[in-house]
Amino acid sequence: MKNEYFGDDNDYRKYGLLRSLPRTSNMKLLVAWMLTGLDEEQSNDGQSRSYLEKEDRFGGCDPELYDWLREKRGEGRSVSHIENSQLLHGATFYSEVVQDDRAGRQQWAEGLYRKAESADVVFLDPDIGIEVASKPCEGGRKGSSKYVAWAELEKLWNAGKSLLIYQHFAHAEHEAFIRSKLHGLKEHLRTPVPYQLSAFITPKVVFLLALQKQVDFEVGEAWIKSKQLERWSDPAQ
Repeated sequence: MKNEYFGDDNDYRKYGLLRSLPRTSNMKLLVAWMLTGLDEEQSNDGQSRSYLEKEDRFGGCDPELYDWLREKRGEGRSVSHIENSQLLHGATFYSEVVQDDRAGRQQWAEGLYRKAESADVVFLDPDIGIEVASKPCEGGRKGSSKYVAWAELEKLWNAGKSLLIYQHFAHAEHEAFIRSKLHGLKEHLRTPVPYQLSAFITPKVVFLLALQKQVDFEVGEAWIKSKQLERWSDPAQ
């Protein structure tokens, strides 16, 4: 996550999902932003804010959140805005910057585990998603800070924490990509029960959900009807 992404269309869907989680499940939420610095080569990431001019299409999903994001357009881009609001229903936040180097990454992870002690579910918000073989998080590889490590997910899970993970779609067929990620979670977290793993699909990213126990959690009907957040479970699991 980068501060300059604040308020883009992915953020609107992300915050909508996070607002639903504690409201419908009574779970204590920790938001771990996984903040990283500016890229040496700037991209257009974080520039997708045209949805704020399309109230008829997007505003009804979560009117309170939508109006708030429109109000914040001119106030700079920082996750501190959402932290200082009351929109995430009592969530706590871990806002330390993730480092690429081995020592810095370990220090960041230890801080995460301490912060998560009082949480039921941890939302992890990396720039890209779950660790891949070309960017091992524990090896100090440049760019590894853009991923959450399998070891970090495993430690949180083994401590009894449910997980929600931000994941960019790769250049692959979406359903197959989601199925592969859920399979990876099942293997690493040793999760045998089908209802514990599911995904929330958006046009650009998917949110992967691993629950420690069955809970009554659904996003608002307006999100589903608008197809901005669509829950998906693999029937083969």
